[in-house]
Amino acid sequence: MNSNKDYRVKLVICLERDGQFYNQNELFLPGTFPTIEEAEAEIRRDMRERMQKSLYFRSQQAGYDLVFYGDVASRNTYVAYRVVPTRTLSERIKNWVIPDL
Repeated sequence: MNSNKDYRVKLVICLERDGQFYNQNELFLPGTFPTIEEAEAEIRRDMRERMQKSLYFRSQQAGYDLVFYGDVASRNTYVAYRVVPTRTLSERIKNWVIPDL
């Protein structure tokens, strides 16, 4: 395993109104994780916290992990979690631009 590679947790948040999906946003949870297992543990922790402290439930919609039902289930918020590898240090160095002196 490459020790320079870390993982991040990306949230995909999508709104649904009257059966139509729109306004998909993607954001990252803060922090990086040295292994996929640690990133997955953070996903489990975040999901558990959302279900305990707010009105999120496990989603039955394919591709989404959680759902928040709003407005008599006609305006819902769906959340999906993804583990995304960061670029390795050597990959980042390749993209550096060194100005001509």
